[in-house]
Amino acid sequence: MPLLKLEKAGRPWWVLAAGLQCYCDASPAIVRPPSSNGPPQQDQSPADAAPRAEPPPWLGIAALSAPPPAAECTYTATQPWLIWQREGHELVPVRTGERPTVADPLPFAPPPQLDMRAGSGGSRTAVQVENGWLVAVDRGEAGGGLYSVRAGTLEMQRLDENLADAIRWVGMSEFGILGIAGLCHGDACALRTTVYEISPSIEGGWQLRPRALLKGCPAAIGLDPAGMSLAIAAHCGALHRIEADGASNAAAWPTALSPIQVLVTRSAGSAEAVYLVSFGRVAARFRASQSEWFAPLECASVVTEPNGLCRCVSAAR
Repeated sequence: MPLLKLEKAGRPWWVLAAGLQCYCDASPAIVRPPSSNGPPQQDQSPADAAPRAEPPPWLGIAALSAPPPAAECTYTATQPWLIWQREGHELVPVRTGERPTVADPLPFAPPPQLDMRAGSGGSRTAVQVENGWLVAVDRGEAGGGLYSVRAGTLEMQRLDENLADAIRWVGMSEFGILGIAGLCHGDACALRTTVYEISPSIEGGWQLRPRALLKGCPAAIGLDPAGMSLAIAAHCGALHRIEADGASNAAAWPTALSPIQVLVTRSAGSAEAVYLVSFGRVAARFRASQSEWFAPLECASVVTEPNGLCRCVSAAR
């Protein structure tokens, strides 16, 4: 699989070309990242676009419809190309060389069970409660779990030892504390994601009550800033939405795609949720029944060579 040379901050860097069959229009619309002066601008087509010194780093593509045939050029990248990042008041897809370690800060030195080293690729989420903190860690196949940490003494207790699957994410929504259990391994479509409500017990501890059982494993999780909507991007082609009135499906995509990131935002002046999902080589924006898809300019589509390897095809500039 070939390496691609990209420019970042004026320096060349190399990434492994992802293998994803892309169903694109012959004339995809090029989209410029937003500047400080206003929202993104969109051209009608590459042929009509005025020449410019620096090409845009990503472009709009047609919506992906069916999975690639017979595993040819399916998603095989180990490093993500695209994640969503805030630029001013806009969220745009940007290229990155590695998946970052995500760790909520703690006001104390974490013990080994809660310590997340930079570059580990895992995550730690935390919620401050009346008598301390609830902390969930996810180290993939290396383990995970939900812990309570008491303020003052920093006494720590594992809360999910009796569950079939460890709780690997915890967050505060407007309708209570939620925990998510599930691990992506093996046949993702045969796996399930369990969402728990976490609340104080009358004995002074914590009780875990199942709220939803979802198809697929939790590949990426996002909670909107207002806590109104929890999004779970599952392997098996579905975006699940958890809100105060229950669970529902917010979007779908070909099962060959593997989500690595999901963010939830709101349209200006609207209570409608917008879901931003990255899949490694492509990214998508879902709102209501509409979807927009994006890809890197240098890898707008992928073709299969006679030797079976996948090769990126650049878009016309």
